[in-house]
Amino acid sequence: MGGGRVDDADQRAAIVARLVELRETNALTSDRVRDAAHAMGVGERTAWRWVAASGYHPPAWNGYVLSDRARELFFATAGNVAAVHRLLSAEDPSGPTVHTLRRAIMRELTPAERAFARTGVEGARARSVYLRRESAHRAEVYAGDHKELSIELLAPRAQRPRRPWVTLFVDEYSRLIVGWAISLRPSQAEVLAALRKAVVVDAERGTFGGIPLMLRVDRGLEFAASAIQDAAATLGCLVHRCTAYEPWLKGKVERINRTIEQTLLCELPRWTGGPRRADGKLADQSTPLTLGRFVSLFDAWVREYNTRPHGALERLTPLERWQADARPVPALDAGRARWMLMPEVTRRVLKDGVHFARLIYIAPDLNGLVGETIGVRYMPHDRRSIELYRDGRWLATAKPQGALTADDRARVLERRRSDARAMAREASRARRRARTRLAPITGPQEPEDVTVVGPGERDSAPRPLAKTARAHLRLLGIDGIDDAGPEQAPAR
Repeated sequence: MGGGRVDDADQRAAIVARLVELRETNALTSDRVRDAAHAMGVGERTAWRWVAASGYHPPAWNGYVLSDRARELFFATAGNVAAVHRLLSAEDPSGPTVHTLRRAIMRELTPAERAFARTGVEGARARSVYLRRESAHRAEVYAGDHKELSIELLAPRAQRPRRPWVTLFVDEYSRLIVGWAISLRPSQAEVLAALRKAVVVDAERGTFGGIPLMLRVDRGLEFAASAIQDAAATLGCLVHRCTAYEPWLKGKVERINRTIEQTLLCELPRWTGGPRRADGKLADQSTPLTLGRFVSLFDAWVREYNTRPHGALERLTPLERWQADARPVPALDAGRARWMLMPEVTRRVLKDGVHFARLIYIAPDLNGLVGETIGVRYMPHDRRSIELYRDGRWLATAKPQGALTADDRARVLERRRSDARAMAREASRARRRARTRLAPITGPQEPEDVTVVGPGERDSAPRPLAKTARAHLRLLGIDGIDDAGPEQAPAR
């Protein structure tokens, strides 16, 4: 029975009970009592005394017990033990010392009670336990959240660096980041953009995503907007709005927010959680990253996070956990999700296409619209394509000219040639219609078409008469005018 020391009362009681059983069977020896006493951290005589008493009975506490008055003062003074001692001493000088009072508070009050006295509800929540909410299948619940990132970035045309915001949607079953958007000011547009990224399956970022059964979001104004409610109704999913100031209700996305801080932001310049100078400014005064550069880094981080082994998933990666579930997830194609794009901005169609975000976009349907103003809708941080709108109706999906494939270029050229042929045919039909007129009706007869010779067209026979005279004589029904010269015309 040798080994480590045992200080727990229940374990001491179990050891003494075993010694009593050995005594009843006449199997108790001094060596066993000596080993048991060493294990319990007491003397051998003490162990024999407990055996004689047929059990271990811990002594009752006879020291200072925290009074109700001391408890009241502890909460009234926001957990200031020194202040409680001064007030108690003023009422009863024979009270406990400050050290005795502190030990009694630590012994008789729980950590949650002590934290509540100091910081209120937030402190008590930090020391409370909660049940883990686990989803049974992928895409059962997407948790959404906003967070202001602790880094300073330089936005385009900005004079001073600013802290950006990130909007995340996380699948609670697999911890997979299914959608995200970064902006300088959170709004319902960014929420819709992140949600669109979550419900549209994009082969370039991985075969995951789709429409969830439920969206779990907080009570921020951006999530409470009517556009978000309408989007959820259109997608056919429920919306659960968490109780205010209870972030543990969507703890998985909150944990990812902390992971972003610990594994990405703290390694970048102008991290606001770093050391500061005496004037309060950041000690790191290096050149801040541009917003575009940070978006690229964040996109790479998301891809790495989704393929990193996760301790809570039995060392599976979030992507592997998602793919291991066979539950079918309905997805929305990009065409049906255009209404979830960013708000429309206007651009003028130039001869080389539409200039947007320092890129030149082109589509076959832009042919013939040079000089016209059209609407552009887009996804934030995604410049692979934009959606073009004309008079409020979708026109085409345009791609950057540098990203066009050979087939894309062939479609643009073929559209230009087909439009040119169509306009040529229409012009030819218009010229034919202009030359066709009805003959004058001088009696009861069927209308008859005659062809008026258009400009630049000549008859094969010589026409010595003036053009106006020939036309007049022909309309009067006088034949042979074209065969006779002016000197052979009949006399009047």
